Amino acid sequence: MPDPTVALPHVRTGKVTPLGLTGTKRIPSAPQIPLLSEAGVPGYHVPVWYGFLAPRGTPRPIVDKLHAGVVKAMASPDLRDRYIGEGGDPSVLGPEAFDALITAELIKWAKVVKDSGVRID
Repeated sequence: MPDPTVALPHVRTGKVTPLGLTGTKRIPSAPQIPLLSEAGVPGYHVPVWYGFLAPRGTPRPIVDKLHAGVVKAMASPDLRDRYIGEGGDPSVLGPEAFDALITAELIKWAKVVKDSGVRID
């Protein structure tokens, strides 16, 4: 299933039947949807994530202020409950952990592209 926050409204209306989620845990707002790993594709893990980025060299106090704003927003009960209800995960990573996630994703997908033999001419 693509991003649950996009697909879930269509699942709820019956227009889409999901085969499985691409993450490592089921979503609370749709526990009936299995993980792809449970549906016969072991090891499948393609997480959906969002983040805020700032230009390289942004002073740390500004990065910290932006991060604090995101943490505060995602802690808001209204926003948090709505996001969870739509299939989202309101977890917030710190700047270093988010940088590590992006780096790991770039490495993973670069390998996928290389191993696929796709060429860009």
